[in-house]
Amino acid sequence: MLLTVTIVWQVPHTIVFRYALLVLLGVLGWPTAVARLARPATELERQARGPFEMLAWVIVWSLMVAAFVTRDHAESLNDLRAEWLAPVLILLLGYGLALRFPDRDQIVRVVFLGFVLHAFMQLVTAIYLTLRGVPINFANFGGIGDHKANVTYTNALALAMLIADTVARARGFAGFLRINTAYALVAFALLAGSTVLATTRNGLVVFALMSFVGVVLVARALRPAVSRTGWAALAACVVLVVAGLVVGFKADPRWSSFLETAPVAWNTDAHPQWLLGERNETDLPLTASGKPVDPSAYYRIAFLKEGVRIMNEHLLGTRVGRDAFRKAVQDKYGRGGMSHAHNGIIDLGVSLGWLGVILWLAFMASFVVVARAAQPEPSGLRLALVLVAAVFLLRSLMDATIRDHILQEFMLTAGALTGAVVLAGSRVRA
Repeated sequence: MLLTVTIVWQVPHTIVFRYALLVLLGVLGWPTAVARLARPATELERQARGPFEMLAWVIVWSLMVAAFVTRDHAESLNDLRAEWLAPVLILLLGYGLALRFPDRDQIVRVVFLGFVLHAFMQLVTAIYLTLRGVPINFANFGGIGDHKANVTYTNALALAMLIADTVARARGFAGFLRINTAYALVAFALLAGSTVLATTRNGLVVFALMSFVGVVLVARALRPAVSRTGWAALAACVVLVVAGLVVGFKADPRWSSFLETAPVAWNTDAHPQWLLGERNETDLPLTASGKPVDPSAYYRIAFLKEGVRIMNEHLLGTRVGRDAFRKAVQDKYGRGGMSHAHNGIIDLGVSLGWLGVILWLAFMASFVVVARAAQPEPSGLRLALVLVAAVFLLRSLMDATIRDHILQEFMLTAGALTGAVVLAGSRVRA
């Protein structure tokens, strides 16, 4: 069930099936999670309360905004339920499953396998269409999903886990994924290939940054006595990432106009076309060279500036809901055709204010606190938890990830890793 839900999470028209699987998994995981959080058996389990407590504060502040800040209290309360109930339960679910089924970190391993299989299916779908002579729409090739960016979110989470496991193996220990170098290289190639195929700039940037962080970490961890094979594998990964970046840069003409677009997009007062929303790609301002701006970069930069403006004007937030940014823009300017800010932190900040952002950052940092509180263990779980939190936060600065299935996938991964870290810490002490 867990493997299936990690794959169908991004498949359209599977909401009922997906939530049925999650409820069944919840029956297995929630009682264990609640029991261990209520009565922690070890000091590390007590530390593991941190993320749940910080998330509770996010919910409490959301209730305060719904009760005292927004004008439509009923709508905000309904949006609060729709937006946050599932992520909270899924975080509990991941934590509880990892504690209930502790053998060989199997819950974390299944989540990783599901993400890699999703990347594999993305590539297989492209090959299938090519063999049938069907042209691939690279403007939005979602594979088995309905949006090209979807696979890049799970690829980043899987890459974070793969890096941590590889670092552990480079130090001469068995990683928590229980895979060898050959499997790790295949997994890395699948993740990199599907990320390039998705032609999502932000996905490619985050994947490249994480890859180079991984190269540094693995190179530092490699033992002096390691065989040439290890260094060759590391070099192959570097070549693959560089090649992917080159292909991505050449395949996407938007890169060349980004620098010219940025100053135009930042001057939102002189160029108010951003109010039309990201679906408008015709009525756009021109760059200094007389060419149309890159629509994606133009809207994201303009939304960033205006989002910060609104946050400074409404320090306590505006309303609870996924569409808080759009409604705040409409309230201020009388119009606004965008769907959201395309930036998770801005969306959250406009909704819950600066305090909401601070609480969310504290929630993300709490995973690092749990990892640091655990005794050093050789499998790489602690590093995986840190990298998963870091890569999700990084992507939140570029895309609207604090919402819907993207947030839920992170919650499952972070919850499972937190439970696995607690179990690993207990084994070390034993």
